[in-house]
Amino acid sequence: MISFGARCHGFSTIQKNNHYAGAKDESEPVYLIELDPACAEDIKAVKDVNYIWHAKEGYPACIFNCMKYALTQEQMGEDSNLKFYAMTTQEDDFENPQAEAILALAQVRTEDSGDKTVEYMQVNPKNSYESKDKSKYKHTGSTMMNFLKELFSNRKIILFPCDTKSAKFYNANGFKVSDKRSGEMTYIA
Repeated sequence: MISFGARCHGFSTIQKNNHYAGAKDESEPVYLIELDPACAEDIKAVKDVNYIWHAKEGYPACIFNCMKYALTQEQMGEDSNLKFYAMTTQEDDFENPQAEAILALAQVRTEDSGDKTVEYMQVNPKNSYESKDKSKYKHTGSTMMNFLKELFSNRKIILFPCDTKSAKFYNANGFKVSDKRSGEMTYIA
């Protein structure tokens, strides 16, 4: 099978973080690309992201492993119902994603109902609010969520936050608790 790698699904801008008083707000273009598990360059980019980010939660490693699983399912003629996305500052040549330019990753599963479940999402730790370093961008996670909400605008989006900080973030981005016992949150456009 021939694969042409990542496809661009959208364009937006992200606000740069100015670290001095009186600085003019600037923005930079970002793109949502869908990563293809059958493309070696896409899998390598996610593997490299895990190394570059020194990911505490290990979500890039989980996404990498799930991409390999999805490829195996595809090779057996089965559909894994998994899709993989990256938000990047890379402006072209999306078939060769550059790990250094990736700001966020997400893995989404399509349910039998057509609803979408965000299984993993992580922002480059250097650009998160928890970062001790001065981040280069503002609202990286919200920008990624906005891409996914637009991409799946006709579907319910479900997720399960890993902690209360994540739940607050998703609530601020329009998700509501739909099952208190499991912690499930839902976004309906």
